[in-house]
Amino acid sequence: MDGSADGDAFLRHQRLLHHDFGKPLPEKWPELPPVHVAQGAPHLSALFLLAAFTSSPRRRCKGPPGRTNQLARTPLVWLQNLTLTQWLSELTHPAHSASGNPAALVTVYWSLNYEEQFYLLMGLMLLAAPLLKVSMRWFVLGLMAIALAWNWVLPGLCYGLFIDFWAHFAVGAILFYRLCRIQSRPVRRVIDLCLIALAVDAHRRVADGVGE
Repeated sequence: MDGSADGDAFLRHQRLLHHDFGKPLPEKWPELPPVHVAQGAPHLSALFLLAAFTSSPRRRCKGPPGRTNQLARTPLVWLQNLTLTQWLSELTHPAHSASGNPAALVTVYWSLNYEEQFYLLMGLMLLAAPLLKVSMRWFVLGLMAIALAWNWVLPGLCYGLFIDFWAHFAVGAILFYRLCRIQSRPVRRVIDLCLIALAVDAHRRVADGVGE
């Protein structure tokens, strides 16, 4: 009985994933299983302690110069890492790379804050699109214009905000519509030219060292 219910829930999720968000959303959302955050707390705590000990000079007599003792970090930094809000430090101290935030104890998780903001923003779009009777693609394109202006004015800097990398997501969304949704040949050609122009500009910036 439980297996049948899980299978039905899976199918409802699949139908939602393949829904065209330019159309009205389904009246009934699929039920999501509860998330047991407490079960992951011991693993998360062990992960942070492991990262702190393995990068601490107290645990390793030899190592590269300038190695930071993570256990000596301030309580605020630890609180930021436990709550995944390290990106708040970049608002006042932007980094030249998304993984260069000095407040992050485990730098390989630099993308989590962008993912959190992305999911929050997409959720707000899902709510606003049917209320305003506007396709989500216009939200994506509008934010893309803002993101491109942001990247143009502040090249090579990361503030920990979703707008830092929104243009990358928007280009992927545009490419999807170009390949799978849009049938008009003139519109496709305009999109092709815009994508080529973006690619040329990105190549120029990398060659000039702006994005490093």
